Amino acid sequence: MNQFSKVVTHRRPHPDEAAAIALLREYGGDQLNLSRDAQIVFIDAGYQNYQDKDPEELEAQGILQVGVGSGRFNEHATDTAARTENETCATLVATALGVANRPEVVYVLNWIRANDLKGRSSMMDLAHSMRTKYQDGQSDQKVLEWAIEEIVTHLRAQRRFHTSAVPELRRAKIRVVKLPSGRKLRIATIRSDNDQLLSVARSAKHGRGISILVIERSSGNIQVLPTRQDLAALMPHVVGRIRLAEAKLAGLAIEPLDPRLFQEAAISGMPKWHFQVETGMCLNGSLTATGVEPTKLTLKEVAQSVENGILFSFRPEAAFLQRILAA
Repeated sequence: MNQFSKVVTHRRPHPDEAAAIALLREYGGDQLNLSRDAQIVFIDAGYQNYQDKDPEELEAQGILQVGVGSGRFNEHATDTAARTENETCATLVATALGVANRPEVVYVLNWIRANDLKGRSSMMDLAHSMRTKYQDGQSDQKVLEWAIEEIVTHLRAQRRFHTSAVPELRRAKIRVVKLPSGRKLRIATIRSDNDQLLSVARSAKHGRGISILVIERSSGNIQVLPTRQDLAALMPHVVGRIRLAEAKLAGLAIEPLDPRLFQEAAISGMPKWHFQVETGMCLNGSLTATGVEPTKLTLKEVAQSVENGILFSFRPEAAFLQRILAA
């Protein structure tokens, strides 16, 4: 076992070095075992080795250089070797660990390559946040540990996405709704507490072409979630049909074209359905509203209401209603 108790990197490390250390902590195992309390030492950037010792000697002493020195995990050019093309220290670490092709690692490495090799960054992403923290006077150690934790969190989330959420969405039942234009929409229904299913449904690779995802939680609450922004125009009629069905069960006398059915706020006197106009989401409770009374409708009844709402949106009275609501 290669046990390392010290990591050496350059001052003000970048996301690349943070990702390399995150990979070592998550996947090091017996190959490159990095102790949880391993010390991190910061030196000037460049190919000068720590304490002027050969990389092999340092590793024999439990010291691993990342992004600095002339060892195996520095992709930069030295006085005797050219830069390793299309590699970063994180990609070199991933390859050495044999995890470079794991889906969750590919996700992180693609972003690292774009940032480290092409300088891509945006407001409030990891690279920008690290720079801002340095400028704010936070120590290299504090910023690096924060970045490592962020990357580890993303790795674990992506691992759950591929190992749990993707297989789970395959269980969803699909019903196809044919529109008057001939276009087909796919409505998926599933009972699950997995909070990554919408992300999977939006995925081109794993989403099964799902247009609207209807999820019943173990609490009995149901969410109706369109997977594309272009479906938002249909959703006022969807929430209207859902609320109308809910009102009938609650004994409320509401006309089919009552404007309250299509409003953003929930209707009092029955289980609440909140309508997010911008996203088109119809929510009987959510992760931010866990105390909402569950709907009295079954999952099948909600799915039927979704279909009814979609088809209603193409009727003449729907266009008339839209003009009234927009006035």
